[in-house]
Amino acid sequence: MVPVIVAGVVAVALAAAVPGNPGVQPVEEGWRRVVAAQLERYPEMQAEDVYKLAHQATFGPAHLITDEAAARRYLLAELGGVAADPAPPLVEPLADNPRLVRVNLRPFKAAGGDPEVLLRALVATAASVSGEAAAMRGRLDVALEVLRERGRPAEAERLRVLGAALEARGFPAAHHSEAYTRSYRPAYRVVRSDLLPNL
Repeated sequence: MVPVIVAGVVAVALAAAVPGNPGVQPVEEGWRRVVAAQLERYPEMQAEDVYKLAHQATFGPAHLITDEAAARRYLLAELGGVAADPAPPLVEPLADNPRLVRVNLRPFKAAGGDPEVLLRALVATAASVSGEAAAMRGRLDVALEVLRERGRPAEAERLRVLGAALEARGFPAAHHSEAYTRSYRPAYRVVRSDLLPNL
């Protein structure tokens, strides 16, 4: 059973978060494992979804946070619209440095997670992770290799073309593909795992 998140513990963790820029990451070997695991769990992944995975692992959730009140409304609305389900993994790793994860909202809701705790972790993550284009480029290169190794050369080529086009625009955030959205109905938030230690 997933432990319920204790707000006080997370508040302490948030207060102790180290300021600065932990968003400058090398492309760690763990990233190859992340891409392989995601392709295994979500076989309908398309180039757009792999790009989004790399973007979140590099830049975190900053594009979601225009202001805290809007982020709260969006989170509460999404939590209200999903069914509680303990079956999916509560967290899925994205990056090792800093340790970024996706927190899936269905099992989070099933575990009785506190939305305010998740929101504070989300806002703190957005404020502390910025990432660099070089790391994004490196992650895309590794993802291309993994796609080819797994017998998906056409999707690797689509990712290469998409990555080059979006790099020219400064690596903006992107949406999930229609196929991924239809198959998996993604609902999650990207946070630093050290800000949610009870997960």
